[in-house]
Parts: sequence; structure tokens; C-alpha cells
Amino acid sequence: LLELRSRRGTVFGPGLAAAASVAGPCATGPGCNASRRHLRCGPRLRHGIRSMADGPSGTEPSAAPAEAVAPATEASSAAAAHDAAASALGKAAALRAEGNSLFQRGLQFAKHTLGRNSMIEACSKYALALETLQLALEDAPAARDQPEYREALLTTYLNLAAAGLQIEPGESVINCCNAALELDPNNAKALFRRGKARA
Repeated sequence: LLELRSRRGTVFGPGLAAAASVAGPCATGPGCNASRRHLRCGPRLRHGIRSMADGPSGTEPSAAPAEAVAPATEASSAAAAHDAAASALGKAAALRAEGNSLFQRGLQFAKHTLGRNSMIEACSKYALALETLQLALEDAPAARDQPEYREALLTTYLNLAAAGLQIEPGESVINCCNAALELDPNNAKALFRRGKARA
């Protein structure tokens, strides 16, 4: 332990001794010997005491190392991506619900122009839902492995295929079915609708 003795032999504790060793000679000169007055003997010693808390040379505490900050930043980014994915799921579900209503109206008026227009509008809603999910995946790719996210993608592809069959069976319907089968290789609806599109 570092100790500093005054001219009268008074022993300073390790804390004040360390502070004095940083501060250097007392600012008031060699006549200052009393240990209690050393706390008031000029800015150099007071500066030295502060330096024990503030860091070397009285500077402000050094910033946390980048390694310590990085995990917090990564965690906040992951949380933001998770929130964005959850928001996308909600928006996609709302768009699919609108599409389902339009799809039912399209079936109801299948022999009229109103029915075809409703089916086209349903396709637009399903396409917007799919775009919403895909954009969210760009920010949070790991969301694709979440069961609820995969289910949302699968349902949207199947809805698009079903609406497409009512308008014009063809390559676009087959592509939707293929995308659904990538998510669920044995999905009966995707296999059936792809078969109808190919017929």
C-alpha cells in the first residue's frame, strides 16, 4: 500500500496518498503539513482527488469499449426487426381478410362483371399482403423460420392461386402453387390448384 507522510509524521490513508501522488507538491508550499488541511490546500490536490474518480489526468471517464456497446446495439436491432415482422403479420392478415370478402363476392356474382371485378380486387389484396410479408423478410430474414410467418406466406400464396383460377388459370397460378409447395411440399390445396391450372 502506498502511504504518504507529512512533515509531522501524520500518515495519510491509501486513498489520499494516491491522490497526493497524482497531485504533486502542495500548492500552498512547504508550510502545509496538517493532514486535514491537505483537503483544502489548493486546486492541485483537489484535482488529484478528482482524478481518482474521473480517470488519468482528471479526464472524464472513458467511453465503454465498442465490444461492450455492440451487443446492446445488436439486441436493439433484433428487437426492431422482430417488431417489424409482427407488424407485417398483422397488416397481411388484415389485407387477406379484405381479399377473402372480395373473393366471396366474386363467387357470388361469378356470372356478372361485378364478380370478375371483385375477384380482381381480391387478387390485388392478396398481392399486397404477400408484398408486405416479403418486404418484412428483407429486414428480418430469420422470421421466415417462424411457424406463424411460414403459415402466413403459405395462406397468401394459396389465396392468390385460388383467385387466379377464377380469373385466368395459367403460369401465375402455377407459380403461386410452386411457392406454396416450397413451404409445404405435401400441401393438398397447392397440388390441386396447380393441377387445375395445368389442365
